[in-house]
Amino acid sequence: MSTRLRLLLLPLALLLLAPAAASAQSFAENPLVYVFVVDGLDGDRVDQGRAPYISRLLAGAEGARSTYYRESRSIMVAETNPNHAAMASGAYADRSGIPGNSFAIQQATEDEDSCAPAPGGGGGVTVVSGENANCLQAETFFQAAERQRNPADITTAGIFGKPKLGRIFAARKPDNSLFADFLTAPCESQESSNPSYCTERIEDFPATGTALNDREVMDEVIRTIDQGVPADGRTKLPNLTFVNFSQVDQAGHATGAGSAYDAAIGMADTEIERFVETQ
Repeated sequence: MSTRLRLLLLPLALLLLAPAAASAQSFAENPLVYVFVVDGLDGDRVDQGRAPYISRLLAGAEGARSTYYRESRSIMVAETNPNHAAMASGAYADRSGIPGNSFAIQQATEDEDSCAPAPGGGGGVTVVSGENANCLQAETFFQAAERQRNPADITTAGIFGKPKLGRIFAARKPDNSLFADFLTAPCESQESSNPSYCTERIEDFPATGTALNDREVMDEVIRTIDQGVPADGRTKLPNLTFVNFSQVDQAGHATGAGSAYDAAIGMADTEIERFVETQ
């Protein structure tokens, strides 16, 4: 593990900055930023020691310097879609365009996920999931990085355990390429209509559908570190990576906050440890 790893932990998000090279100067110039979202994690469980490795980092072990804001809260509604939109954009639900995992739109839409108007228009109220990039009204950091950057400065990646997060953050530029330099999420079927960024390594969770398990998600994170990602016509190391771990949320939906939920927290904690130990 690098002794110069820096960490910020929130109840729902883990932000790590690791040096891209050995010198202090290179760290200042080229930080590697990883935002790990342990979906559905109750911060009280961290305080109770159910995530022992994260707790050790918070205590300053492993050479870590950390900040833990215990009073942080999810935005309301406390669901996956609006909170990931808020973290990626800095916008509350009234401005992000995604106020919940489902919401009503005062028009007919092209399908149950989209916020785009149906061909030919139409009135009435439509309930949608908002699981489409056209629902986002606030600029995400994927888009902001593309707009503001010198291409050599920032390489972005989104690695999501849930298929719907891939759809939400699959916004495209005028040339039809993704704003995120690299994006992956599980496919939901074996159909040819699956998006090009999805992966077929999936697990079925009865409560919420298909997802990558947390180990598979971390495998992909580590692969991008070892092999880089295609960006700007060459292979580059991502230095702004947004990651979703889904298993804690899956366990909570399936069984409530019991032993299976705590076991899932332990598995996510193990994956964070594996990540840190690769640095």
